[in-house]
Amino acid sequence: MLFVKIEDNTGNVEILVFPNLLERTTRVWQEGETVLCQGRISDKDQEFKILANTAEGIALDNIQESIKKFKAQPARSSNRNFPGSNNYKAKNDLKLNFLKILDSSKMALLKLIFDRFPGGNKVYITIPGDNGEQTIQISSLINNNDSLIKELKSKFGDLIAIKP
Repeated sequence: MLFVKIEDNTGNVEILVFPNLLERTTRVWQEGETVLCQGRISDKDQEFKILANTAEGIALDNIQESIKKFKAQPARSSNRNFPGSNNYKAKNDLKLNFLKILDSSKMALLKLIFDRFPGGNKVYITIPGDNGEQTIQISSLINNNDSLIKELKSKFGDLIAIKP
């Protein structure tokens, strides 16, 4: 297993590269390389990480071709029934728009709320940033129901907007 920290001008994130992927992509994980990576977002212990499913090095002189090649790869997942698989049908996924950056105590509260509503729906969070908004999918799967929405509205009020 490999732990990789990647960064750009907005911040950094850790990627967990599991042994099967590491065997196929060893050359990609060298310092200074540019990488396209697809995976699941994990928010375990209130720390966001990417659990890598696929990765490809980018040829900077031909970025569009590298992206096209990457998109043509079949998505790999350790669990075929995970909502990231091609068999998944979005029914009642939760889409939250953070109107402000939440501090760590609010993020911890959000995780506690999600933990109390386990289920099979994905959660997408859109966060503001210096270069516009960014949407991420967190690893928690929730039961998106009226009780959850009511609690989110009561605890976060004008800090978040719930998208249909």
